[in-house]
Amino acid sequence: MSAHYIDISEWIKNFLMFFWKEDGQDSQRVLAFVAVLWAIWLQRNNIVFRNNHPDPEQVIASSQIFIRETVEAQRMYDKILHRRMKSSTNLLVLKGNYGETNVIAFVDGAWKRRKKSKQSVAAIGWTLEVDGRRVTSDAYRVKARNAGQAEMKAILAVPYTIRYYLYRLF
Repeated sequence: MSAHYIDISEWIKNFLMFFWKEDGQDSQRVLAFVAVLWAIWLQRNNIVFRNNHPDPEQVIASSQIFIRETVEAQRMYDKILHRRMKSSTNLLVLKGNYGETNVIAFVDGAWKRRKKSKQSVAAIGWTLEVDGRRVTSDAYRVKARNAGQAEMKAILAVPYTIRYYLYRLF
């Protein structure tokens, strides 16, 4: 019997597609899945870079915090979007057959506390690839209270990055 192998990105994509197919666009399982993966990644960083010991309880606690913060951020975003839609009618309409395009956004947020000054510094960055070709990338310093908040700001910047890229095309 031969060994079977699936790349982690394919494994994650399979679960996301399954959850969206079963639950719809606003799947709570997707939110929980991503929050747990993110908490595991942060735990890994703490082990590798800060010599912390593995702490499964912290993974669960962190994922619950990320879920709460995401739900609150979505509520705030919806409120802002609702206000904008009342006062604005900007639309982007694309006509024609453009075929399939593979768009990948790589995002990262970084946060570090400076020990001497007890201040923190944070930044976000992203790269947008269309059909395997890098089309745009950028980075900014941001204000963040922790690494999770910096990462969330990076993720929230993705739709604006894509919109900006599409705006430049047309």
